[in-house]
Amino acid sequence: MDTYEQVLAPSLRKRQARRGQPSSAPLQVLELSAGVGALGLGIAALGNARVVMTDPNVAVNLSEV
Repeated sequence: MDTYEQVLAPSLRKRQARRGQPSSAPLQVLELSAGVGALGLGIAALGNARVVMTDPNVAVNLSEV
């Protein structure tokens, strides 16, 4: 099974390059209706990423916990 780092990071970095952003710039990810947040947490675990996850059923700001 491929990991987030093997699959998502290269794809997101290519998108950054197309937008003219340096590869050292943090990834900026918005995950809507994140549910349990596995995808957003996986991307955040890669490091050098700014991830915002939303879910209409959850009202917790994890950055303040």
